[in-house]
Amino acid sequence: MSFRLPTGFWKNFAQEIWEKQPRVFKNLFGGQLLVPPEELFRVVTQERARYEEVAGDWMKPRPFRLTVDGGQVTVQLPYLPRPEDGSFEGWARRLAQELPGRGFLFHMQSVQSHSPLLFQRYRQFTDGLIEQVGLPAMRLDADIFVGDYNETPFGVHKDLTGNFAVILSGRKRMLLWPYETLLPYVTGGLDPRPGVRRPLHAEAHQGRVERHGEERPDRQAHRCVVARGH
Repeated sequence: MSFRLPTGFWKNFAQEIWEKQPRVFKNLFGGQLLVPPEELFRVVTQERARYEEVAGDWMKPRPFRLTVDGGQVTVQLPYLPRPEDGSFEGWARRLAQELPGRGFLFHMQSVQSHSPLLFQRYRQFTDGLIEQVGLPAMRLDADIFVGDYNETPFGVHKDLTGNFAVILSGRKRMLLWPYETLLPYVTGGLDPRPGVRRPLHAEAHQGRVERHGEERPDRQAHRCVVARGH
């Protein structure tokens, strides 16, 4: 199966949506997932083993990031997914036992560099977009966010590039504000304060693709709220 979308889809996307508005797309790949969760789990556990050989428990490995209750963990390796967890669900069950009552989030960057399958499908998916809008000024990258947490530990923030959030499991809700509406309330951070305009809500479920953010970094701020671990 090819994950390249019709030219007409991307033409309309470039004209109506790109740098203009967020959008949730349902059944974009005909019921298929862009990448199976099992492939991502394989990549994560493989990279964990590679970093464990050189980093040791007391070094922060790259490209991993693990947060617990919104704070980044220094000793990460004991809490990263292991092959014996069997899946991300198994990993989440283990951490729920080891960190009872606490929220946790795992993040890994540049996943396509470690998965030929994801690289091929990701390229098919983005080829049509690049034909319409050109190469992104910053980067073209695929990250993993997985865990059981109430909201993003980064708080309200703006990304440097536009994003496609592909939901592989669970539900994800995002609160979106035009960035300029938050500027009067910024005093060193972007936590919302009384008087900020109500955000736009965008919620996506498994198998759906959510597009948010802007190519220009001054357009949109957001907070991610997980309705159920993803």
